[in-house]
Amino acid sequence: MSIADYIIRQDSLILSEMLRDWHWALPNSFEVWIVTRFADLVIVQEDGSVWFLDTGGGTFTHIADSKDHFSTLADEPDTFCNWFMVRAVDEMVAAGHVLGPDQCYSYQLPTGLGGEYVISNYVVMDIHVHLAIHGQIFGQTKDLQDGTKVTFSVDTMRAHLDP
Repeated sequence: MSIADYIIRQDSLILSEMLRDWHWALPNSFEVWIVTRFADLVIVQEDGSVWFLDTGGGTFTHIADSKDHFSTLADEPDTFCNWFMVRAVDEMVAAGHVLGPDQCYSYQLPTGLGGEYVISNYVVMDIHVHLAIHGQIFGQTKDLQDGTKVTFSVDTMRAHLDP
């Protein structure tokens, strides 16, 4: 298992623009170290701590004290498989859903809104679109109580909340 099979190269990505809709979750200064095939981000803050932006779940979580600590933790197969969604990526590739330039795997219904980790919920999407949609969705719903009914209009990219 090679990490290269589960990450997206950042060469052509303009991350500052792509993460504009995640301003509510991210610190002012950070380095995007790794982008997974599901467009989750491994981020290093100024103090060297490593954080995980789960863009399908809408969470930003501390996962390691340093890059070396991250590498040690990622050597554990279960941790690696979880962070890099190995089973999901392998299922998509086996089903013929290979990523092109600037594409990622995404969700028909984000997992943070009740979507399941099953191949029928996965789609191939432009990474810019994925990050914009998910950043806006979770930015607008982050303060809601669990169980609040939410509907979305993708054409306007605005959430409509039902009381």
